[in-house]
Amino acid sequence: MKQFTSKLIEKLQLIYRTYRQIIQIRWVRLSLQTILILASLIFLASNFSQYSNSLKDIHINYLNILVSFGIVTLNLFIGALIWWLLLRSLDQKVDLLGSARAQILSNIAKYLPGYGWQLVGKSYLTNQMGVSSKAIIQGLTFELGLLVVIGIAFALMIVPMDILTQWPITRQAPELTKVIFLILSLLIMLVMIALPWLLIRIKVPVSKIELKPYWISIATISASWWLLSFAFWVLGAAFTTISLSEYPTYAFALTMSILIGLAILILPSGIGIRESLMVILLQPVLAAPMAVLIAATFRLITIFCDFISALAISLLYRRFKNLSVIPQQNNHP
Repeated sequence: MKQFTSKLIEKLQLIYRTYRQIIQIRWVRLSLQTILILASLIFLASNFSQYSNSLKDIHINYLNILVSFGIVTLNLFIGALIWWLLLRSLDQKVDLLGSARAQILSNIAKYLPGYGWQLVGKSYLTNQMGVSSKAIIQGLTFELGLLVVIGIAFALMIVPMDILTQWPITRQAPELTKVIFLILSLLIMLVMIALPWLLIRIKVPVSKIELKPYWISIATISASWWLLSFAFWVLGAAFTTISLSEYPTYAFALTMSILIGLAILILPSGIGIRESLMVILLQPVLAAPMAVLIAATFRLITIFCDFISALAISLLYRRFKNLSVIPQQNNHP
């Protein structure tokens, strides 16, 4: 088992290094960014213009937009709580306010050209609290890994039947596929819960993990996926009449678009790709122009919430940073 895991990690590292070497070539990166963004814009524009007349009689529920905005903002601060919990699970005695500042301010960096600026900013602000580089790297690895894996488990759990009946592989037995996906989702969550013991078992060189904050972080990440997808569903209800039974389709569309967007490192926050995937995955319940409108509005809400939250945490940190009950650690590499 240990030998298999080591070989798998080596292959993944080789793939990542190769990919990183390619996108570090400036003209390659700029060319790929341009092609992907243009292709996404053309796709969205064509879907919007083809049936745009259907949007003439639209009635917007501004209260729903406000509620969606509030949920997305709350979810950003939940993300800060997750970062604090993961640092605590690695025995880093950091305060919640400083962790929230590192998490929320670094969100702004994801809109900068290039890639990795968010991680750089987050690492720098966390290191200012006295957290070692080793703990930061482990924390970032755990955070990204848990977000992706729990996101996959969430997608498997809520995959809608109308999508299963359309996929060639699953259309013959959608009910059985749904049950299998639910079982896989539960197995993934059990593996994540048992991960600290599994790492010790296969002798992976990581710091000792404090179980209580680690398990709370798993529950919080799971809640974060549910909350963000609910905000997307609420936003959809602001533009068209939808039922609660359509929530799985909205949740699946949002989750898959975020997960795939994370893999497109060369695009800032997966811009364009996420919206295009949302439109495609919402087609079973929503006309293309309406899906484009909802996806674009959700992007605008997300950007606005990022900047509002960054301003709020900056003001809170300036006001309360001297009231921290946890002494700062010595800054060391």
